[in-house]
Amino acid sequence: MKITRETQVDIELEDKFWLLYKTAFAELRTASPCRQYMYESEFREEMSDERMLKFVLWKKDVAVAMALVAVDLRAIDWISPDFFEMKYPAHYKQGTIYYFGALLVDPDFQGLDYSELLLAELINFVVSNKGIAAFDCYSKNSDWLPKLIEQMGDRVAVVEMTELGYQAYYAIESKGFKNHKEPSAYVWLEK
Repeated sequence: MKITRETQVDIELEDKFWLLYKTAFAELRTASPCRQYMYESEFREEMSDERMLKFVLWKKDVAVAMALVAVDLRAIDWISPDFFEMKYPAHYKQGTIYYFGALLVDPDFQGLDYSELLLAELINFVVSNKGIAAFDCYSKNSDWLPKLIEQMGDRVAVVEMTELGYQAYYAIESKGFKNHKEPSAYVWLEK
């Protein structure tokens, strides 16, 4: 078993991991009002983007797991490089802020600690570069994923987990006008 770091992958591997990604992130399509997954075109773009490092776990000659890590925050459209530059100016200047995007394990190999092996390799990468690893997670995973990453990091280095922010989504549902008729614009000013 070995883990390689790739800047690009061949089309067969890209196809295999797109199908894994599509399946793994399917439940997120309806889990949040904000899109929590990539479209196929975005995924494929990341596969060829050299700013996205692909950690690939191989069992013999078969790729069984992959993790995606942005080594340049500008590689992810929805990330705010300005935030990270303000929060971690030295790391930003050195280019040692990494964003973990996804970790995928072939269903035939799930439950074999392969995700932990990849996560350990990601942590080794960040620690060896004296960097910062940032990531986001869907609320369903927020009770365990940050703790797991912190515990794994704590095995090999002194780490400190920081919550960078929280975003909540709200909706206001109209149930109709109070007096059963549309009020004039002046009603808004009467208070």
